[in-house]
Amino acid sequence: DDDDEEEEDEEEEDGGGGDGAASSSSLEARIAKRMASLDRRVENEKKEMQARECASNAMTAHVEEWLSKYKKNILKLLVHVDEIFPEGFDHDPFSLKQKLGDDFTAAFSINTLENEKISKVAGIVKKAYHKTLLRVHPDKVRGLTVPQKVRAEAIFEGLSKAYRKFVRRCEKAVNAT
Repeated sequence: DDDDEEEEDEEEEDGGGGDGAASSSSLEARIAKRMASLDRRVENEKKEMQARECASNAMTAHVEEWLSKYKKNILKLLVHVDEIFPEGFDHDPFSLKQKLGDDFTAAFSINTLENEKISKVAGIVKKAYHKTLLRVHPDKVRGLTVPQKVRAEAIFEGLSKAYRKFVRRCEKAVNAT
């Protein structure tokens, strides 16, 4: 199809290949076709934005409720991410409880851990956090409905804030010893 258009364009430039009026109407038809395609795309984008606005408040409130339930604690959030985003996760998808073992409950009061254990906990949490972000990142959640995308964005933001808070707590605990 593009080859045909290029040949027609070359014929028009050369001045040969037919009637000027026919070439003009062909050009107008192609322009009209492209404009119609653009109009459809703009209309679809408007519909998606409207759907996003409708879903945004409900999904954001739902995610905020989930964040509050686990007190925005990154460990708890990562263990229970399947509750809020079942499309992408199993229960405790990264086996944090198993990987941290006895340090799992101690990790909630990071200030009481030794530097070596803080580093271990921080490394495991960091790995699980990054793997989770790959599944809820706004650029990675293709093929989902608009409400699911909005929910993924809210989860992404909530986890990011919780992780930054966790990192600050770890740094503060390491510097305090």
